[in-house]
Amino acid sequence: MKLSRENTEIRNQSHEMWAEGMEDFEPSKTEIKSFLLSLGYISHVTDIFYDDMQKVYRWNADISNIIS
Repeated sequence: MKLSRENTEIRNQSHEMWAEGMEDFEPSKTEIKSFLLSLGYISHVTDIFYDDMQKVYRWNADISNIIS
């Protein structure tokens, strides 16, 4: 499955490096890791949970830039 870029927020300033998103389906940690890698980030700690109020899956991850 493909994660949605329009439902993803990425904070990439030196004092806060994280990403979060929401999907209708439950993404795996591997899918999130691949998605963030395609955007130029490495994910470190990933959390996935179901938002029972809005009926969507939410995820967040600590990230760092890919060093060239």
